[in-house]
Amino acid sequence: SELHREGHIPEAIAAYREADGLCPGIAEVKHALAALLQATGQLEECSALLAQAVALKPASLHLRQAEAGVLLQRLRHEEAAAAYRAALELDAENGESLVGLACALKATGPLAEAEAMARRAIACGEDSVSAHSTLGHILQLQGRTEEALVCFRAALARDPDEVLAGSGLLFCETHSGHGSPAELFAKHRAYGARLERRIAPMRHDPRARRHDGPPRLGFVSGDLRAHAVAHFIAPFLFELARRGFDLHAYSTIPTDDHVSAHLRRAFAGWTEAHALTDADLAARIAADGIDILIDLSGHTAHHRLAVYAAKPAPVQASWIGYPATTGLARIDYFLCNAMLAPHGKLEAQFTERLLRLPFSTVFDPFRTEPAVAPPPAARAGHVTFGSFNRLSKVTEEVVDAWAAILRALPTARLMVAAIPDEAARARLLAGFAARGIAPD
Repeated sequence: SELHREGHIPEAIAAYREADGLCPGIAEVKHALAALLQATGQLEECSALLAQAVALKPASLHLRQAEAGVLLQRLRHEEAAAAYRAALELDAENGESLVGLACALKATGPLAEAEAMARRAIACGEDSVSAHSTLGHILQLQGRTEEALVCFRAALARDPDEVLAGSGLLFCETHSGHGSPAELFAKHRAYGARLERRIAPMRHDPRARRHDGPPRLGFVSGDLRAHAVAHFIAPFLFELARRGFDLHAYSTIPTDDHVSAHLRRAFAGWTEAHALTDADLAARIAADGIDILIDLSGHTAHHRLAVYAAKPAPVQASWIGYPATTGLARIDYFLCNAMLAPHGKLEAQFTERLLRLPFSTVFDPFRTEPAVAPPPAARAGHVTFGSFNRLSKVTEEVVDAWAAILRALPTARLMVAAIPDEAARARLLAGFAARGIAPD
């Protein structure tokens, strides 16, 4: 612990490992070692140690919460939910455990239970940013945007500078039908200004080359995995690599699936950045000599916009993950195309300079998709429209438009996927019924 206090982390880990080997029955040693391993991104070993510590002291609420928290960080949501339930058996009214369980259930469902856990945490006195923002995310996934906005505002009332809650509110407001584009832009710009007031930018000499060799590009994202964003960026990344660019990835969540394995082949360097603080990640990017740093998240989950506020690269850009501005003046460009952002139409809604790429969209299709077949309409005798969007995007205005189309084409049908639960399905059907569209 003395080595830890003095900042000698590798030496502290080695000392704790030795202590654990000599006295394997001490839960506190395993917990201390696990905490250091968690801080350095060694999450799998951390989980194993915490499971051993819990086995030694099964009645320790603190150990069970630590075990559940690391499982949640590893995206092992079902295991995390089970661990939080075990913690709640020790203290049924513990707010931290209730919020953790709500977070785990948010990813696995059912959302109704996730909502109940978050509300129960708040009722038990867990009046924290995490409790209110977690409830906001759960409500938004159900398409209850206005209720979600209330939760995010409550979270920011507890801490106006909380980065992720602020992004949650902005993300939610982009789905709301209220407010003009100018008002939405002003809110994004205010977010960026608050963030940049707190973080001093690094200085870069525009006349000095940072390294020998080809241009070095960095990509920061939580979506370098089985995610829609990966299908759009993969062809772009491999083409850049083929042309000789030096690509570096900074993954903000644990990534270990078949898509991340495929993407790794395009990168000269890959950093598992989820365990790094914003300051440490910015320092790592600067040390890597990145010339152009590209954000692929905007205000979506797992972003690290605070890193961009530190300006670790001389040129910074945002692309593809979010349709609006980041609000940061220190992000120089927003990559788009002339189809999505016609010249002269959207410049006033971005702090970044719009940089239009010379193509519309590239896409790496799923390898398991079926062959193209005759259109189903030829067999069914009517057109079936489809929406595979999150329900949060299906606003009242969208349902108005869909209902008008279905009224104009009485034989047509609409298939809506990605409905999170039966309650959401019932709300959507009721909305259509109010507009004269029957469930069939």
